[in-house]
Amino acid sequence: MKNVNLWKKIVLVLAFIAAMALLVGGYTYYAFLYPGDFWINIGMALQNCMESLLFNPVLPIQDIISNEAFTANLDSGKRLIILFYSLAMILAPFVDILIIFSVMDSILHLFVGVEFKKRRILIVGYNDKVRKVIERKNENGKVYLWTDYFLSTEEERDLYFKNVIVKMNGFSLGDSPDKYEKQKSKFNKFMKRKNITDVLLLDESDAKNIQYYMALSSCEVCKKRTIHFYVYDQTFDAGNMLREYFDRKLETSKNLAKQAENYNKETYNTHMDLRIFNYDQIQAEVLFDKLPLYKGNVSSGKDVHLLIVGGDSLCQYIALHAMNQGVFAPDNKIYIDIVNDNIDEIQRDLRSRLNKDLVSYDNGEFSIKSDRIDGSLTIRLTECGPMDPELISVLHNLQESSAGAFTYLVIGSENADENLHTFRSIGADYLFALGQGVPVAMRMSYSAELKAYLSSYSWCKELYLMGEDEEYIGLDQIVNLDEEASIRTYNRTYEDMANARIYSSGKDADNPEKDEILWNMQEYYKREVNRALYHHRTVKNHLYSDYGNSKEEMQRFWAQTVAENDGKARAWSDYLLKEGEYPILLEMARTEHRRWSYFLASEGWRYNPVKKDPGARMHDCLCNWDDLVAKRPDTVIYDLISSPLIMNG
Repeated sequence: MKNVNLWKKIVLVLAFIAAMALLVGGYTYYAFLYPGDFWINIGMALQNCMESLLFNPVLPIQDIISNEAFTANLDSGKRLIILFYSLAMILAPFVDILIIFSVMDSILHLFVGVEFKKRRILIVGYNDKVRKVIERKNENGKVYLWTDYFLSTEEERDLYFKNVIVKMNGFSLGDSPDKYEKQKSKFNKFMKRKNITDVLLLDESDAKNIQYYMALSSCEVCKKRTIHFYVYDQTFDAGNMLREYFDRKLETSKNLAKQAENYNKETYNTHMDLRIFNYDQIQAEVLFDKLPLYKGNVSSGKDVHLLIVGGDSLCQYIALHAMNQGVFAPDNKIYIDIVNDNIDEIQRDLRSRLNKDLVSYDNGEFSIKSDRIDGSLTIRLTECGPMDPELISVLHNLQESSAGAFTYLVIGSENADENLHTFRSIGADYLFALGQGVPVAMRMSYSAELKAYLSSYSWCKELYLMGEDEEYIGLDQIVNLDEEASIRTYNRTYEDMANARIYSSGKDADNPEKDEILWNMQEYYKREVNRALYHHRTVKNHLYSDYGNSKEEMQRFWAQTVAENDGKARAWSDYLLKEGEYPILLEMARTEHRRWSYFLASEGWRYNPVKKDPGARMHDCLCNWDDLVAKRPDTVIYDLISSPLIMNG
């Protein structure tokens, strides 16, 4: 059954009608037999009602009909009551079956998707990407779709069977202040009445998504409870506008709260949440979660040579995400080669995103300026289409350069034929002369037979297919409750450790309400920093799996940190740096700071020696490790705790 909630409502209505008919009919008969004993008659009628619903009526229909004195005394009203009583006796067994079904369904959902079942999601906008998102909708979540796009009867019927309620022409912000306020009031009533938990703004127009976010997030209901907003943006500039608007609202909310007499930082909740996302960005995150960047690398130096062929927007996000995934040691080199027939647009987008003070651009190459960040990063753009005859020679030259053999491949065209042609070109005899297998990710739908065939190539160490059938981004990947809970827990644990609020007894170790409150008070960039840390856990686990006694050292550090909870958390970093009791952890901290720096670089930040300024994307900690220890030793605690936090869960 697609609409379980509707059936449960029907069951309740039928059970109520049957119970009332049995109760009134039973009382009518008992009142005739025992006049004057009101409460006794009510009690016997209730007993008969309960017994009837349990398949064992005390007062069968034949007993009533066979009583000639009672039937002779029936007027039209009493005859109607007895008629309903008879129908209720017939209906009772079927009501019982439906009740049993309803209870079993509820018990089943205690174990399957109980959290997602509570989600009530409003999607604003309708297009091809939204259709695919809904295709992978978790059936336990209820979805409302607001659209001004005309849907055919067939489309509406298909959405209905997916338990998606369509509101045609349900939103229009209007072109006057009065119309705007009326629409906001309409939004507010709808979200309150339907108890909306998540709002996805998925219009293909960035301008519309920004307008809708401003309107919906300022509704009265958003001040009283947290509604999670997920906003799709196509351009970096649109994302910046949303970030700035969100941070200004957050700052205003905090300032107003601080003016209140009963303000308590530990319990005050701004009820503000936002995630700005792009489908290709999420696909890049899923890709590296499923197939870590270092999985195919056997070199001792942990160098990376990532090849991305085709994909336009997808290849940009994979390259940017690889910056967060690739850095390991101060001397490891990261080469990212993007081969595409549309490099002008990719180059323009990357140049608008990466700050020139931190990431230089010269003759088709982006590179990190090493005087600010350890390590070496180079992103090279080469113009060549997947079907061009010179593709094989281009790939050969890239591999023969200083970057060396490829260690990871992504084939990301939206055309399956182009991807297969690229796959065969990469498999040419004179490529991969070292003979080592590499992980390969391809963007295409597939069958089990096709996957087995592609995996049979000797140079393909592991194959991951980003196909629309199984791995395409769906609603359950955008509204990912497990991921959101983990990220919020990391955020709260950071705050607790940095401020010496860890409890040795385990108290407060699992506190989703506090996690949500602290998360809702964070600036947007801090939320993104937590997300990047979360998505680095697979890399940490892979790189540190053979890192000596890393696990033992981390557990010892964690236990000591909890035991010595005396309000001197920032002094721990100084102790760890000088005493050398945790050498492996210290090396992990250096790596973590380097990773954090590369992530901020991918988000367009630059170094500022004075102080951080999130609005201008400047940070005084965006420097190499030695400078950080010398200038800001009080912040090292964050780098020291990240590896134990991620790897020990």
